[in-house]
Amino acid sequence: MAIVEDQLVEVKWNGNNKARFESLGYKFTKIGDPFLVNYNHLTRYSKLKIKLVCDYCNSLFKRTVTSWNSTKSKSEISGIEHKDACKTCYEKRWRDLNDYDEPEIFDEAEEDLIKVKYTKEKLINYYNKFVQEYGYHPNKNQMDATKGYPSATAFTSKFGTWRKFLVEIGIADSNGNYYEDLTVIEKFYPICKRLSEINSKLISPKSIKEIEKMVIHIGLELRDFYTKRDYSEVMAISKVEAFKAALIDLESDIGKCPTTGEMEKYCSLNKVTARRNIEDYLGMSYAEICMDTIGSENKTTKSKKVLLEELIELKEKLGRVPQSNELKLYGLSEHKAYRRKFNMSYNELIISLGWEQSPYIVETKSKERLLSEFKTLCETLGRVPNHEDLSKCSYTSNTTTYKKHFGSMDKVWDIVGVDFEANQDMSAGIVSKNKNNEVCRSTQELIISNLLIENNLMYVPEQQYSSLLDGSKNRWKMDWYLSDEGIVVEYFGLFDDRKLKINNRVGKYSRKVMKKLKFCKENSIKIIDLYPNDLRDNYKGLKEKFHAHGILIS
Repeated sequence: MAIVEDQLVEVKWNGNNKARFESLGYKFTKIGDPFLVNYNHLTRYSKLKIKLVCDYCNSLFKRTVTSWNSTKSKSEISGIEHKDACKTCYEKRWRDLNDYDEPEIFDEAEEDLIKVKYTKEKLINYYNKFVQEYGYHPNKNQMDATKGYPSATAFTSKFGTWRKFLVEIGIADSNGNYYEDLTVIEKFYPICKRLSEINSKLISPKSIKEIEKMVIHIGLELRDFYTKRDYSEVMAISKVEAFKAALIDLESDIGKCPTTGEMEKYCSLNKVTARRNIEDYLGMSYAEICMDTIGSENKTTKSKKVLLEELIELKEKLGRVPQSNELKLYGLSEHKAYRRKFNMSYNELIISLGWEQSPYIVETKSKERLLSEFKTLCETLGRVPNHEDLSKCSYTSNTTTYKKHFGSMDKVWDIVGVDFEANQDMSAGIVSKNKNNEVCRSTQELIISNLLIENNLMYVPEQQYSSLLDGSKNRWKMDWYLSDEGIVVEYFGLFDDRKLKINNRVGKYSRKVMKKLKFCKENSIKIIDLYPNDLRDNYKGLKEKFHAHGILIS
């Protein structure tokens, strides 16, 4: 063998290997500590690398234990002596495993003599030989994969297509159905209990629709195998009724027609059939279901007048014509809404209004000017600006520009002289302080907390859920607790119901959100759960959710 004997491999202590290596005589120190073990003590599927000597060029190289064991097993199965090969010699090892000989070199005359030329008769004989040897009729892929037989290409080159070949040798009809299969269907279809009984007897398994086509072709009457159809119909109706009941309950809870997102979260939390399945079953849109069930639908369409008023207001605020990609940033409807309402593109609308369509030129600023503008905005706001403040301010650049010039916002704060602890980049946003001088870990938290302060709502930040329940050991913390109203307010910025089953950061976060909502429902805790969409269109969603609890946000 080409493995380097008595070699030691570095391993780190962890919870999975502790018991095993202790039983082999290794002394445990602490989790995470490295230690050396003999390569023989590694498991068969270890991904640690061991040293090997190439059997072809004698050079040293490394390979994982699991990869080495895999190649060794393949050699044993093939009955060939196991050899290790480095990357340079890998082709030589492949030749040994596949018993490959270098092709002889012939001149053109000799080469013509050794070329195999298949006639139709030879191909038919090969096909019959395959059926006798293996006991079944091959398809194209099976013929390609079997050594010692012509490829499917040889058949198609002589007969045109694989189906034409089957028809010409007399084992299939013009539709490609084997005559034997048609005989099986004619015999067993009228008496079988399930279609699977027929499929197990066919040369080529078929789908239900394909079998039904063959039945019609033969001239038999189609049978109804779905004996449980009535039961399924009852089940479907009960699921629709459960969905409609959930829709009525949610509409009553939030005081308005739920959006599709709100309904999907509610269905997932309460184990109700998904909205799209109900839409498919009824053949109705969600809006139509809402109108039929609660007499209203969730529409936020704006009139032409409102769209133009908002656009003119933004133009006056910016001192220029807004670009299409800026509309959403400033809380307006997207440019698609203008296209749908005015039946023209956003740029065509600008021209029709007689506005000058000049491109917005980005001004290059020095570092000194960037810092000066940032400091001015700090003094104006009386706090550290967040990235939304910087974007909306007419004279400052956005956070991307500051990070490009200074590396991070930390450095900007240090240079300007911002002095408060916890100034750091966070995974969910930028740390800043609200009007009560409290640290907020994202721009969205800053916006929400400032809205609570501006509307004179008394709240306690970061309070534990256990404080609301006697004897509870729950360690979860809420974002805000409205003490006078007895309502929990949470902002779930990363929630994505499409990733609930995915085991990544967003998936884990989303599952925790669902657990929190379920916990609140089971313990009758009032909660206002907010999401990024609730902060759009001048905080429309946020205001509606607070209003449903009798709280007006201005």
